[in-house]
Amino acid sequence: MAESIEANKKYVDNAIEKLRIELEASHALQAADKKMPAKLSKHKLKATLAAYKKERTEKYKGKFQGKVRVGKQIDELINVAEDCLIHDFGTRQISKFVDHYANRPKTKVSDAASKTYCENQITEFYKFCGWLELNFNWKCPNLKAIDRRVVNLASDALNNAINNNRQLAVFVHSRR
Repeated sequence: MAESIEANKKYVDNAIEKLRIELEASHALQAADKKMPAKLSKHKLKATLAAYKKERTEKYKGKFQGKVRVGKQIDELINVAEDCLIHDFGTRQISKFVDHYANRPKTKVSDAASKTYCENQITEFYKFCGWLELNFNWKCPNLKAIDRRVVNLASDALNNAINNNRQLAVFVHSRR
């Protein structure tokens, strides 16, 4: 008896989840004027990030080290991104992604990623959004509405003071 109740509960939960997904997809379609381009229907976010990485690194005009850095940046974007269909990728997902870096996540070696690193990741992600709009007939939401400022930490001020003192010491020493 308890097993059949549990099985029924799982069945109902699965049905509710399917309906929720269909409802979200329906709202996404309504927001896009009920015209979902065929080009978007099957593409997933992580796969398009991988395609973006391939194109971005192939067309990179800088030094080899820069090409490697950009490739690693995009690999990190792929690791952080939640996979979804491109036509479901909108302001909410972009904002969540930007917030991840704006709040300076932990790294392997530090409690918080550097401000410059986070700003670069957000910038690269915005470049991806532009590329996605050009190559996949995706309608980019208003990115200006998303706050992309990276938080300042107390340690930033301390590090800046230390670096300024070092620069001052080098300058004074060079003037002697």
